[in-house]
Amino acid sequence: MNRIVSFFSFLLLFGMAEAHSPDVSSIALVRGSNNDWSIQVNASLSAFQYELQLFYPETHLDSVGPEDFQRLVILYLKEKIRLRVNDQDRITYGNAAVRLGHETDVKLEIMGMPDEVHAIFLENLSFKEVHHHKCLGKVVVDGDHSKPFVLEEGNQYQISLSATDEGFQEVSKDGSQIPIIAAACLLVVTMLVVMLYVKGIHARKTDQIVAE
Repeated sequence: MNRIVSFFSFLLLFGMAEAHSPDVSSIALVRGSNNDWSIQVNASLSAFQYELQLFYPETHLDSVGPEDFQRLVILYLKEKIRLRVNDQDRITYGNAAVRLGHETDVKLEIMGMPDEVHAIFLENLSFKEVHHHKCLGKVVVDGDHSKPFVLEEGNQYQISLSATDEGFQEVSKDGSQIPIIAAACLLVVTMLVVMLYVKGIHARKTDQIVAE
């Protein structure tokens, strides 16, 4: 249920990410026109500094130059991001680029992607040590965006996606797809049931008071 609610709060979280909050990052799996794939990560510089200091405790980041810092960022993300495509762990990383700033962007080229991608498993543990961190995600194929998803502590910062006519869609643990509209309806119905139940309890208590 928390995962469903996260979809409705996506726009709010996106606004937080734009404000360079360390609590929110974004990750996009992007395919270009020539079937060239990349992973693109955006996060605040402070979030990277916090995680890198924990991962490299012997390194004094204050004394590290920009080029060495970029190299550490790339190595770190390669360690913390796991991608499995069509149930196979066969991808490798190619060239990488980092744009440092208060809002830091990283692009990792992906090698070994199949021509047809039916299923994706993505795990991003890059910022899990940041308290209550949320990572906003999407898959972009030839400019078309999939429905957004959220990686957070509640789903262990991982997600399974399946290709559909409407883009990539989250798959539940039992293998079935989770339609967003159906999930929204379920959430609304659940809230209504709870409200009616609470209202019923309150009405019964009121009747008891009047009877007495």
